[in-house]
Amino acid sequence: MKVNFFWSGDNFTEFDALCVKSHIKVGHDVIVWLNGKTPRSQFWGSDCDIRNASDIFDVSKFLSEGGNFQTASALWRFNLLYEYGGLYCDTDAFALKHFPEDSWIVCSAEENKKYLSTGVLKTPPKQKLFLECIKNIKHKWGNVAVFSKAYENIFGTIDSTHDDRLFYPWVWNKWDELLENNVDISECYSVHLYNTMLKRNNIIYDKTIKPSILNDLIDFVG
Repeated sequence: MKVNFFWSGDNFTEFDALCVKSHIKVGHDVIVWLNGKTPRSQFWGSDCDIRNASDIFDVSKFLSEGGNFQTASALWRFNLLYEYGGLYCDTDAFALKHFPEDSWIVCSAEENKKYLSTGVLKTPPKQKLFLECIKNIKHKWGNVAVFSKAYENIFGTIDSTHDDRLFYPWVWNKWDELLENNVDISECYSVHLYNTMLKRNNIIYDKTIKPSILNDLIDFVG
């Protein structure tokens, strides 16, 4: 199974490398679609297939026209999934085992499940829901709400295709549970590390953090 990542910028961290390596370990064929120049980060590696993100969607042009980066990233993945389908993951989605071969993986990372998440998506190609997303997304408007509304319009529901916690055992605003060993992830396919939240709170790739489920993930990759 191929897994597609999108990357832009120099700040490719050790956490990002950890997640990419986890997908390789569970048997996924990793493709990293790079926007712009090759990162100068010491953690940027050659263990995966590097491709040109502009072949899917011109992120730089969108940014030059006033769009923000989060929206550009969303438009990129919507275009990828419309054209080719398959599996897309954010670079902070850590794989624990080979993902299911099901055609669809769409889940929520929200506690109240008001929205579907776009950090892990697997779909067939040419789904009109992505055309609706691309049409309705604004230069500076949240992509999660747009995707959820389009999904509901097409399918009449925002029910997840799988148990949400198999891919998002923590909701985004409880990321600090990563630092505790009270969440069972033994049945999960992946865990979202919420890398932005970790950076914002000065949590670094450090095995001295105890107790921490992060240590188990580090050990998993080896």
